Amino acid sequence: MTLSCHDIFPTGLKSGFPPLEVEIRGWENEGGRAAEAGASPAGKGGPTADARARLLPHVIVYDTEIKTDPTQHPGGFEAAKRGECGISCVVLYDNEDGRFHTYDEHDLEECMAHMNTADVLVSFNGLEFDTPLLQSVTGEDIWPQQYDILHEIWKALGTRVKGYKLGDVCGRLGLGAKIADGHRATELYAEGRFGKLFNYCINDVHITRMLARFIQKYGHVLTPDGEILPLPKIEEA
Repeated sequence: MTLSCHDIFPTGLKSGFPPLEVEIRGWENEGGRAAEAGASPAGKGGPTADARARLLPHVIVYDTEIKTDPTQHPGGFEAAKRGECGISCVVLYDNEDGRFHTYDEHDLEECMAHMNTADVLVSFNGLEFDTPLLQSVTGEDIWPQQYDILHEIWKALGTRVKGYKLGDVCGRLGLGAKIADGHRATELYAEGRFGKLFNYCINDVHITRMLARFIQKYGHVLTPDGEILPLPKIEEA
């Protein structure tokens, strides 16, 4: 059984690839893995709810936003990773219940506890930025295995070059666009426009999730020249 992403997100996204479909037996499914892992009808056989749940890894896609612009801080991004620019919000997409979960600076302990329930955490630059940031601010460790898409891109390329920001990579695949850049998120926090701030972060998590689903299905992204760049799937990383 497969689900088309266009059944859930009917946005008319276009790319050079067939409509993205995700196999239910994989890490992602719509409505949450708990819903998919429902008990078999009486007398029909098949796995129980608990057994089905164990077959589907618990994956959380995450992103964080900071309060102040690190380019205006004397320590730059290294200072931001140490927590010196604060955290304004964190958004998680949890395949256990198929929902986005939002946390602000007052809920970070709860957020970390939620993240540590996952089997795999998926992010875009999470290993280099979001993880040290969260650990610095909270003083707690992040334990699950991580699949950082940007980290996998750098490994595949063997170098770091321009053209691989989240919006760039998703745009080349027709998976959606960022609402703005990260500097706008710090402005929204300073302006007290928290609804737009959370919407910005939710969108980043959404397109990161769509990108992870694409990689899980097709095993690659595109370079700026339109060439295929093979990437490992989540269970292979």
